[in-house]
Amino acid sequence: SKLRVSLTFRIVMANPNFAWSLNLTNGLCFGQPQTQNEGVGGGIDNTADYNHTHDLIHAFNMQLNTHKKEIHHLVQSLTECNYKFAEHSESFMSSVYASLQQSINTYKTQIRSLQHELDRMTSERQQQQQQLDTAHHGKQEMARHILQFCERDLSPTQFELFVGALFEALGYTVQHNGKTHDGGIDLLVRHY
Repeated sequence: SKLRVSLTFRIVMANPNFAWSLNLTNGLCFGQPQTQNEGVGGGIDNTADYNHTHDLIHAFNMQLNTHKKEIHHLVQSLTECNYKFAEHSESFMSSVYASLQQSINTYKTQIRSLQHELDRMTSERQQQQQQLDTAHHGKQEMARHILQFCERDLSPTQFELFVGALFEALGYTVQHNGKTHDGGIDLLVRHY
């Protein structure tokens, strides 16, 4: 609601032909000169004007007090809203912070677990690589010993029989080709 009160005061100055009319509208005063003849009959009834002015001032003060109460109530409501907003904001931020902190802790735990698993797999891979290197080295050593044995201790016929036995152990069918006029082919090896 909007308060609109308009009060008019007539102040008669030393010159009876000239008066000021003061309008009080929403607490603002505006002056306007008037001649004594405007709206004035033969004389001024001071008692009636005083009572009317007093009633208007009283009504104005009552409305002003009502508006002061409404403004005070509005300020209290805004203060309560501000307090509730701050309270809910703090509660919301606390819950969000707790949720974020829980997520961070979960991710840290998962990262530690994955790092542990990665370390374990890396260690296993290194062990397997060492085993492969050892086996490869052992195979190379064995092949070197076999070649030395074949060159040093086997005759050509024994070497032919030895190679045929190796292929048969691997699942091949081996046919010995004879000793003479074989064109250098001693074994025929087939896989069925």
